Amino acid sequence: MGDLEVTLAGDALELAWGASPPLEPGPAHVEYRAAWEAGPGAAPAEPEASDLKQFLQRATQEEGPVIDWASQSGRRPRRMSWQIETRELAPEEWLRVVLLTRSGRRHTVSNAVHLQVPAQPLPATSSLELIPEPDGLRVRWEPLEGEGRLEMYRQEEDQPRVLLAHVSPAAGEFEDASVRLGGSYRYSVRLRRKAGERAWVAGPFVQSELMTYRDIFPPAAPKRLTLVIEGEGLRLLWSPNREPDLAGYRVYRRLEGGEEAKVTELPPWDVTWLDEEPPEGAAVEYRMTAIDSSPQQNESEPSDPVSGTVRRPRAVTVERPGRPARRPAGEP
Repeated sequence: MGDLEVTLAGDALELAWGASPPLEPGPAHVEYRAAWEAGPGAAPAEPEASDLKQFLQRATQEEGPVIDWASQSGRRPRRMSWQIETRELAPEEWLRVVLLTRSGRRHTVSNAVHLQVPAQPLPATSSLELIPEPDGLRVRWEPLEGEGRLEMYRQEEDQPRVLLAHVSPAAGEFEDASVRLGGSYRYSVRLRRKAGERAWVAGPFVQSELMTYRDIFPPAAPKRLTLVIEGEGLRLLWSPNREPDLAGYRVYRRLEGGEEAKVTELPPWDVTWLDEEPPEGAAVEYRMTAIDSSPQQNESEPSDPVSGTVRRPRAVTVERPGRPARRPAGEP
């Protein structure tokens, strides 16, 4: 049986130990023990197996709740844990767990845990704020001073709550990068401080609202947009975006004194586009945006504008005194 750990959380005791069940799994007895005769802080001697019965008879003990661990799991867990309602505790307590076989014989006794019960309960954190970001969900709270650590739990929709991380109470925030798009999550935290060897005391849980993590983050604006004159057209060139969910680009054009309008959409692998018939003689301004593959097609901020003017060559009529005018070829 692995080392027993005890956490006092309000009016409940949380017990956890490494799984080493008997071959015929039976109940687990939680045994309390008043302050040791040797005085506060003195650890009990571990009994020899042959002396176990006599040792238990000598100890001042009160038998706590009986827990049937076999009924709570269809397979042998690597670690077992339960939460039980506790009796009124003395300022100092010794606790241990005894595993029994189905026939009621004692099988294994855990280590004894010395729990120092605090005079005042631990404080709760402030309310939790969830902030969606491109790389995950950020959880924020008012920083707490003093010793201890925050236990960060996450619950996804109807799934059980699971311990996600231990973080510093003074950090004030935690980023969860393991969320998935479309998933709904609720977070809860509590302060936990040392209360003896392998013993802790925990404050109340503070829980966030349920939030669905959606893609509301547009790509970056296209960079290094450049315009060059190519024949009778204007060609745009730009540096490609690197977002994994990039769906393409949109090109916007505005004539001098006019309104901007979208002229085309391009696939994500394009890095150039030729406007083959821009208006002649007028200044033309272009801007581009990037869009992603989300259902709402998040669109980036526009790129820096570029502008240019196309002037197509014309045939010129030249007249000289005493000679007929020279006309362009093909003209009657």
